[in-house]
Amino acid sequence: MDEYKELRNFARNYIADIWKKHKMGGSLKGVDKRLANIMKEHKEYYKVWDNADKIGENEYIIEGVNPFLHVQLHLIVENQLAMGKPRIVKEVVEELNKFGLSHHEIVHLIAKPLLEQILDMLKNNVLFDENRYTRDLRKIVEEIKNKQK
Repeated sequence: MDEYKELRNFARNYIADIWKKHKMGGSLKGVDKRLANIMKEHKEYYKVWDNADKIGENEYIIEGVNPFLHVQLHLIVENQLAMGKPRIVKEVVEELNKFGLSHHEIVHLIAKPLLEQILDMLKNNVLFDENRYTRDLRKIVEEIKNKQK
């Protein structure tokens, strides 16, 4: 099994475990609690979470979205906010809040350039570029400002 399939299986089993603990009322803390909260926000994927450990190693897409990757991107953004690193993420959230966007919408906006960087890192074997991430997030703020005018 290649390393991507191993990672995919690990992530799916982790998600399945967190979901089972959540449904049984288990005590979750830190990142696990954050992930359970993100999963609860995505009711459209509850059946996926219920069967996450049975789906297997193949790509899994629903209406053009990989639900596992989707919640993992949410989690990365929420972790960035919780740690305050990179600082730009919190700044962008605060700025976009002023435009009446929901937290969920803001996380989706931030996740797009994050995913682009992750894919670039995997494809080109490069490191995360915080300057690029900052520029990309600033562009989002400017685009939203321009739409509001």
